[in-house]
Amino acid sequence: MIWRLIELCNGYMLTKLASYKLNAIRKKIITYPIGQSISTKLALAKNIEDIAEFLKGLSQAEKAFFNPFPFTLRSINHVVSCGTYQVYLVRNSENDELIGLFF
Repeated sequence: MIWRLIELCNGYMLTKLASYKLNAIRKKIITYPIGQSISTKLALAKNIEDIAEFLKGLSQAEKAFFNPFPFTLRSINHVVSCGTYQVYLVRNSENDELIGLFF
């Protein structure tokens, strides 16, 4: 409970105090040319189920990089919406398949 409050305060402070820098970083990430058929977008609340499905499809070895993060809709929603993190989706532009994500 205390940790969630700290994260919420941190997210609020980041968005208020560093919003200009965060927006500049976001713009660079989204416009960076990765490849012809690959796009990068900021994750939004509407993407939570896509993220959950993607994470469920990871192998045990790949999931080890996320420990101890629980792959629940609630935890994913928190990471996407708390303001402390910037979560980006990497999609195949041809079929809109989620092929990766990063924080």
